[in-house]
Amino acid sequence: MKQIILDEIKKYGGKISFAKYMELCLYHETFGYYTKEQEKIGKSGDYVTSSVLSSIFAEMIAEYYVYLVIEHHIQPAFCEIGAGNGAFFKEFKEWLKKISEEIYEKSMFIAIEKSPHHQLQFKKATQYSVQVKRELPNKFSGMIFSNEWLDALPVHVVTRKEGQLFEVFITSQEEQLKEVLIPLENQRIEKIIENYQTPILEGHRIELSLKMLDELYRVNLAVDHGILMTIDYGYEHRDLYDSSLKDGSLRGYKNHQMITNLLDEPFSHDITSHILIDLYKKKARTFRVE
Repeated sequence: MKQIILDEIKKYGGKISFAKYMELCLYHETFGYYTKEQEKIGKSGDYVTSSVLSSIFAEMIAEYYVYLVIEHHIQPAFCEIGAGNGAFFKEFKEWLKKISEEIYEKSMFIAIEKSPHHQLQFKKATQYSVQVKRELPNKFSGMIFSNEWLDALPVHVVTRKEGQLFEVFITSQEEQLKEVLIPLENQRIEKIIENYQTPILEGHRIELSLKMLDELYRVNLAVDHGILMTIDYGYEHRDLYDSSLKDGSLRGYKNHQMITNLLDEPFSHDITSHILIDLYKKKARTFRVE
């Protein structure tokens, strides 16, 4: 399957951005880590999430949803982006019915999941009681929820060397994947670094997700009125001075073990990074969604 990456590198003149590499590894139509038929979450998978560890997580979100419907008069509609195998949504609905059967009966439930494999798992877990879509429907009103969605979106990797900013690209040498530094030319990334005063120290790396900004923009366009609640891990710009983040936050997971060489065995493991929370907050504040 490495040949897919090699073909893309050749197609784009000898190199691809790390964001493109990550997109292929995770979301390739046939072989992408998230799209292929393979157990990923839980004891028999590669990693766990909060919803797998305890039903308390779903209970807390259900309590908050009820509060929003009663106190803030949002429409009784709940949408999860990146719904995965349905473990969270199943428990969320069960808790919601216990907390307020009236709101449960009034509510519309929607799950956004692009992977055909996960769509099937989700439908079975929720007994086909939830609408499953690939994209957020237009004119949605209600609560939009995601858990560990943004951290899996493709990122560009930027570093500073001898005072100059470089972007990390992926190239090949004798059929082996390797990194190459190219002077930063991406104007969107340059603008982000300039506008958000993102500090990049000499020899340090950071990850910037243009895809995250694009997805947030799409959510904003699709939502008529509502609240977006995102749960994820990340850091603020002041944390970038920490020596522990010198090499960035990118990592992979396979069989519950962390992988640091992300160019080894593409398509076989998860790839994730910490989101830049400052960037997320500032972008979100420009939207209609609360």
